[in-house]
Amino acid sequence: MNYKRIYHPYYLWEDYKNGLYENKLQLELVNSCVELLQNKKHFYESARLLTKSWIYCCEVNLTNNEMNRKAWIGQATCCFRFGANTETVIAAWHKLDDYQKDEANYVAGIIIKEYINKKIQELCPKLDLE
Repeated sequence: MNYKRIYHPYYLWEDYKNGLYENKLQLELVNSCVELLQNKKHFYESARLLTKSWIYCCEVNLTNNEMNRKAWIGQATCCFRFGANTETVIAAWHKLDDYQKDEANYVAGIIIKEYINKKIQELCPKLDLE
């Protein structure tokens, strides 16, 4: 599936504005992130809400095939829900077992596919040939 990468300046990114890239472990948020990433239903619902709410950073990150978009979905969703930064989400990730990591990655993959399909439909609406 071909689509063009979308760019926005970093100061518009909602994840940047909400502290995702700050370098400070937030120990009080690690368990909340673990619980979210372990719960497929809540993770999916939160990630879908993220993609509807944080327009600029989703366009920048989810149209970039050169990065780990699944990791970004997990990190951004925890930031969106709790204000957790990347370092905190990485600490939470290390508390998950391999099965839980696979499940979280599966959910993130679904979110990415749904997002890209929706974005393509928005940018290239179906032609009415009648």
